[in-house]
Formats: sequence, structure tokens, C-alpha cells
Amino acid sequence: MTLVEFQGRREAREPVEMMARFRHAITTVTVMLKDITRHGARVEGVGALPHDDAVFLMLPGLAPKLAFVAWSRGQGAGLEFAEPMDQQVFAQLIADFGRRQTPLSQVA
Repeated sequence: MTLVEFQGRREAREPVEMMARFRHAITTVTVMLKDITRHGARVEGVGALPHDDAVFLMLPGLAPKLAFVAWSRGQGAGLEFAEPMDQQVFAQLIADFGRRQTPLSQVA
């Protein structure tokens, strides 16, 4: 069990529907980003990946983001970003691609 699992998540996941490019070793594929935080993301459309492998996630309009595989199951994987995403960039991604019915500011 990692320290993050023991203490719970750093922040709530934001559900999104966003196509992104994903690079692992010499392979680049299009994936579907399913949820995101400033510290990581969950993608669908990748095969089995080794834990802790370095990958790049290319989000619309942004430079490639270095991440590490936190977990991999079936066609999905959880990624932990090497550096947290800038708050303003994150907020804009949620505004553009978020699937939350109720704005986060109104959630009790």
C-alpha cells in the first residue's frame, strides 16, 4: 500500500471525455482520458503496462506531460504526473472537457 492509498486521494477526480495521445517507449496511440486530477489521470485504450514505466501524455493544446504508470488493468491505466498540472491549465481542461453535471463549486 502506498502512502497516497493509505491517506486517501490528494484531490477528487474530475470526470472528463477527452481524446489524447499517449506515448510509451516507441509507440504512440490515441487514448480516451476518463478522469483527471492535477496529479494524474486515468486513460482507456492502452494494453498492459509495467508499473512505474515512464510515459508521455499529450493533452490538447499542451506540451507532452511526463507521467508514470501507477496501475494497469485490461485496457486502462492510471498515471501519476511527474509534476502537478498548473491549476489554471487544469481548470481550463475541466471547463472544456468535464462531464460533471453540477459545477464543483456547488458540490456539498
